[in-house]
Amino acid sequence: MKHLKILVPAISLSALLFLGACNSKTTSSPASELYSQGLALVSEMNEAIQSEAWVSLFTGDTAVREILSNAGQGDFSQPKAVYEIQFSDQAVTSLTGQADLTGFPESLQKRIYAAIQSAAANQINAMDGAETLAAASICTVSDTFVCDGLTENTLYLYTYENATPVMVSFVVGQDSAVLATGVPILSDSFSPDSPENVQLFLEDFGAQVSEITIPD
Repeated sequence: MKHLKILVPAISLSALLFLGACNSKTTSSPASELYSQGLALVSEMNEAIQSEAWVSLFTGDTAVREILSNAGQGDFSQPKAVYEIQFSDQAVTSLTGQADLTGFPESLQKRIYAAIQSAAANQINAMDGAETLAAASICTVSDTFVCDGLTENTLYLYTYENATPVMVSFVVGQDSAVLATGVPILSDSFSPDSPENVQLFLEDFGAQVSEITIPD
């Protein structure tokens, strides 16, 4: 299995700069709200993939366009399963190459946790090369919303019967603001057919995976 390596210089600036990001030690998570917001991003991402005008606006590369064309043939109407992914404190220190984050101010430690989480999807896509990463970035979508009661950052992985999976990161900011970012997982190296397969793929990096109940 190819190894995932998440480096701080590669992480998204939106996660680093989003004010008040929280670490992963608290437990409250309004799953129903996150689930709905994630579905909305998946729908918007699908619109981008399906839009020839949108894709043409960002690239004329034949290989990138073919990747997106294949991804756009899927059915995103109903998830097969949804998983929550969390990275442990030990995983974050390992993935950043820092043995100890205590030398950073607490506010910056929180931003590092948020950025590691937000970079996970891009790092998986990068395993298949620059063209796959470029294709995913074209259809990456973000939004902000207010979610009272959410106190921890988290990742949701939406999987489908006949469509590419989508990873949505939720980063908590000040005054209950949440930054949500949805990224299609276009890498052929990733096969999220079951919680066990997702856990196996990410276990070297301290990720904990659990399937969540899909609201009616």
